[in-house]
Amino acid sequence: MSSTTKKIFGTDGIRGAANEGYLTPGFLLKLGQVLGTFIRQKPRAFETHQLDRVARFHKIPGRKKQARKDTVIIGRDPRLSGPMITRAISSGLLATGLDIVDVGVISTPGLAYLTRYNHCHRLGIMISASHNPVGDNGVKLLSPEGLKIPDATELKIEKQLTRPDFQPVCARCTQIGSVIPGHHEIKTYVNEVIKNVTGRKFSLKGFKVVLDCANGATSEIAPEVFRRLGARVITIHHRPDGQNINHRCGSLYPAVVARAVRKHKAQIGFSFDGDGDRVIAVDEKGQVRDGDHIMAVAARFLKKHRALPKNTVVATTMSNIGLARSLREAGIKLLRTPVGDRYVIEKMLAGHYLLGGEQSGHIIFMDQSTTGDGLITALEIVKIMKKGNEKFSVLADCLKVFPQVLFNVRVKHKRPFDQIKAIKQKARAIEKELGDSGRLLLRYSGTEPLARIMLEGRDKKQITSLANDLARIIKKQLG
Repeated sequence: MSSTTKKIFGTDGIRGAANEGYLTPGFLLKLGQVLGTFIRQKPRAFETHQLDRVARFHKIPGRKKQARKDTVIIGRDPRLSGPMITRAISSGLLATGLDIVDVGVISTPGLAYLTRYNHCHRLGIMISASHNPVGDNGVKLLSPEGLKIPDATELKIEKQLTRPDFQPVCARCTQIGSVIPGHHEIKTYVNEVIKNVTGRKFSLKGFKVVLDCANGATSEIAPEVFRRLGARVITIHHRPDGQNINHRCGSLYPAVVARAVRKHKAQIGFSFDGDGDRVIAVDEKGQVRDGDHIMAVAARFLKKHRALPKNTVVATTMSNIGLARSLREAGIKLLRTPVGDRYVIEKMLAGHYLLGGEQSGHIIFMDQSTTGDGLITALEIVKIMKKGNEKFSVLADCLKVFPQVLFNVRVKHKRPFDQIKAIKQKARAIEKELGDSGRLLLRYSGTEPLARIMLEGRDKKQITSLANDLARIIKKQLG
């Protein structure tokens, strides 16, 4: 294995079909043993050393002087394979003598919050495949600060996982770890979100909202929070049965919540994904407003209240040209990163930026959370609406979206595009034709054998034709 290339971990942890490949019980048992051995031999193995940077935005809650314990906190979304994966990893951890706090079904940002809460845990493990279909699942590792662990640490884990002579720490029979039920911890997260984001006096009385919970991790949490704030809540897709997560609902199907908003004449609708770290909004007219709209609205609000550090927003290369133009008109700078919320968060921490995110709905308010949190994002939006007494359609019209097309081409090999002459030449020709009025983004998926083509421009017909031409060449060369 290359010293710089990960084979087991992708851009968002381990991801794939449940009970296949790296997500079989045997492999996951070994993963638990490796993680437990790391912690037993070096208790601070998973710290990112970003605590000081996080603390510049907000104090880590809880009792600061409480000693960190040799515990791992673990949670999952409600898909069918979650308990199998949880138990397999837990067995490996318990065998090394670590205790496990099992909170059950919770959102990814909720688990990230609890991982750092009270400074108790050595590691957080989230079992989820986010917005993917029910047959998939994944394992995401979270540092004690509530951040994704670094690439370098993932490489070290992979090295041990692939060593045939790996010897795990083995606890004596009287020192085997215990499973500590932690479902009550979810209430802590809910209470803290309400207190920190909206404040105790904030009220949504008379406010009607539609929530599409994707039959996922927010199915109980999101409706409870909005009801406690006094809103009239219409909830759809909030009865997970292990099989229906993300099935024709949630953030990948915002038209579903758009229909519900129009039907119930709600002020706004929110569509979460399976693990609750992203959200898509729908205004009172039923118009879909993605992460770019949310960032444009939030950035203007924060700048108006002198709460946007350096008047800067961080987004990925996938964000629409319209976002850059909208922010520029408001005197706000846009910084771009590679695709992936981990890269957005890294740049935000390094530059002390408060707001960032992705077009897909991962929005990070660094003063509230160390990761994208769909629930916090939804609350921030309604807070902006209430404080300005504005409809979301009016607020979101500050962003004029350029036509954008996205193509996926299945490939056999992920060779660098600039090493393939035909692809390189066509890409340059497209960029020359678009000029300053459009752009091309060509990349590989971090979790699937796909080449992703994204084109933006003023003319939808033109960019669709160009994307089709490029897709044919990629398919011929790599498909």
